[in-house]
Amino acid sequence: MDPRAKVLVPAFVLLLGVPASSVAQPGGGAPGGSVLGGGALTRARTAFSVRKYEQVVKILRPELYPRSRFSTEAQEVEAYKLLGISHYWLSLLVKKPTDKKTHRKQAERQFSALLTLRPGFRLAKLRYTGHLRKFFNAVRKKLKAAASPLKALEAELDFCRKKSLFLSKQFRGYRDKCQSQVLITQRVEKRYYFWNFVPFGLGQFQNQQRFKGALFAVSQGLMLALNITALILGETTYVRNGPNRTVLNDQKSRARAADIQKLTIASGSIFWSLVLWGIIDAVVFYKKTTVVRQKKLIPLGSPNVGLSPSVGRGSLVLNLEARF
Repeated sequence: MDPRAKVLVPAFVLLLGVPASSVAQPGGGAPGGSVLGGGALTRARTAFSVRKYEQVVKILRPELYPRSRFSTEAQEVEAYKLLGISHYWLSLLVKKPTDKKTHRKQAERQFSALLTLRPGFRLAKLRYTGHLRKFFNAVRKKLKAAASPLKALEAELDFCRKKSLFLSKQFRGYRDKCQSQVLITQRVEKRYYFWNFVPFGLGQFQNQQRFKGALFAVSQGLMLALNITALILGETTYVRNGPNRTVLNDQKSRARAADIQKLTIASGSIFWSLVLWGIIDAVVFYKKTTVVRQKKLIPLGSPNVGLSPSVGRGSLVLNLEARF
């Protein structure tokens, strides 16, 4: 450009009263646009590098909203990334719950705008922390679910099918406990009096006293066995002396015969005492008749669970039917 023109143009502008900012700059660059946006992005990078996140928000927000002033998509992607990360860190740094919620929503909004421009964009593992990348990936999944409602409905249906299968298995476990009717029957049993005089606890067993009958049977059986054993051993202490039986004259044989005789008398006495005790007990608790009540449970059919999903306009309706 001619050097004289550099002097004449401002003077001409002053004479006409036109603002100098509206005149095209040398090099053909548009006013604002990429020049202002690029400069703001440089300042935002500098503030972001020193962790001045509030300053990053103040610089980039006017450049992106209400309308982007960046001339290239790459600049917008970087601006959305810096702005989203700044809002995310501010949500962790501020103390007020309302401010935390606001910054978190703004971070999600900026990441959503970024992923709308670049769906395959990812944060580098070595440069950004794990929880930041986890938040970013959560926004990505949310966008995918919103972009593909059919996939979300399929996932919901799959979950409901698994839930239905689990409930069906659980209901089958209650099959034996599900009754439609309880039938109670009564039966009259007649008891015989002569069983009270039979040893070995038979009278107690007739009176439905099984434990007591078992005790009498065991104790009386032991005493009877001991008595019979003592009688057999007692016969071995005698020797034949013609038609008579005599005990050997030695002191040891006489003492053994006396002990066996005592054992025979004692076991016999205890046995008959137990028999008498059992008879008395059986007579005391004897009842001529008794009523036996029985419950008969009539189960229903096997439980069944049915799931019938239906898709309407923007909604998923699930009909769950369970039969016991």
